[in-house]
Amino acid sequence: MTTKAKNRPFVTGHCVQLVFALFMIACLVGTYWEEGLYWFQHHEYVLRTGTVIGPFSPIYGYGAAVFALFLGKGNDKRPIWKTYLYSCLIGGAAEFIMSLVAEYVFHQVIWDYNGMFLNIMGRTTVPFMLGWGLGGLALMKLVYPLLTRLLSKVPYRIGQPIFIALVIFMVINLFLTYGSLGRQAMRVAGDTEASNFLWAFFDRFYPDEWLMARFPAITVFAN
Repeated sequence: MTTKAKNRPFVTGHCVQLVFALFMIACLVGTYWEEGLYWFQHHEYVLRTGTVIGPFSPIYGYGAAVFALFLGKGNDKRPIWKTYLYSCLIGGAAEFIMSLVAEYVFHQVIWDYNGMFLNIMGRTTVPFMLGWGLGGLALMKLVYPLLTRLLSKVPYRIGQPIFIALVIFMVINLFLTYGSLGRQAMRVAGDTEASNFLWAFFDRFYPDEWLMARFPAITVFAN
């Protein structure tokens, strides 16, 4: 490897490594934000993680990644008002779609906004979309450029192995998370007999009692 290649920065502008870094940061921040908010509102600590391993909330990570994917290119040239407007629409659409996927794929209600002011089919609300706009604006105009500068100072030879290791870890983590939740939905629907090795694995290591304690905010219903 040449000297130039060895000194190559880990991040050079908009790239998949930067999007993934934002995903990981948002996963962590989202968990602690929800736990802190719940404690502030109810004076009680409740676990709000969204994965079977670690304090990660993928919903926040997906949101940050979607913002970065759609708004990262040309971010420095885009007017603030456009970034805010696009963030409102992207955040609301992402929340709506994730609610649909959770309900129809995993038979879970992870939030229900029915009865709330200006809700859209109970899956998002206009006030929340305005909040998503502020979050997206802060992410793209403050966090995104700051993270770009920081990661551009990390050598590629150091950053890339860490990036690969974290991607592998999160793929396994998300597979176990969605696999165990999907299997839980099957058990709730009456399919309690494990017909293959994978279902038996989830039944043994992620039974309903464990999942209910791990994800107290998720409601699972039969199909």
